[in-house]
Amino acid sequence: LNFTFHVANAEIELREENASDESARVIRIDGVSANGTMNTAAVTRYRLTGAFHERRPEPFVVVGKVDTVAGFAMHHATAARFPLRALSNYFAQTRDVRILRGGARNFDALLYAMNVVPNVAPEYHVSLRLDVDRGRLALTPLAAPIDDVVGRMRVVDNAFFIENATARLAGIPL
Repeated sequence: LNFTFHVANAEIELREENASDESARVIRIDGVSANGTMNTAAVTRYRLTGAFHERRPEPFVVVGKVDTVAGFAMHHATAARFPLRALSNYFAQTRDVRILRGGARNFDALLYAMNVVPNVAPEYHVSLRLDVDRGRLALTPLAAPIDDVVGRMRVVDNAFFIENATARLAGIPL
């Protein structure tokens, strides 16, 4: 495939009727615009913008490049504000870990793959970070949720951790 594309002011609605948390059942993205060139035998580049629809628009930008000649793919997403509860619960799809509340700032995600070749699905890695404010997290093994989580959340491939965190469990500071 080899073509140029342009999308202007579209709306996207992500629906998951069986989501384990109500916040993840419908996620709306407004003002979606994308521009790029696709060449599956060489280089694909794009830029995507839009805004998550919560109480107020929360703009984001995604830029990406898939280079089958050099053998890599990279997609970089950023947002000043991020709908933490809805998107986390949408993608996690588990009752074992649920985000019940919280704000998120400084979202920065990088998806990348090496040894990319045409017509073969790449094996992606993820590096994601964001700052959490007043988060509330429910974990299945705990009788009470973890409250007032503040810190930098990171996800690296399948590992999840929070740096410089403060929180409370049943009123006890952690």
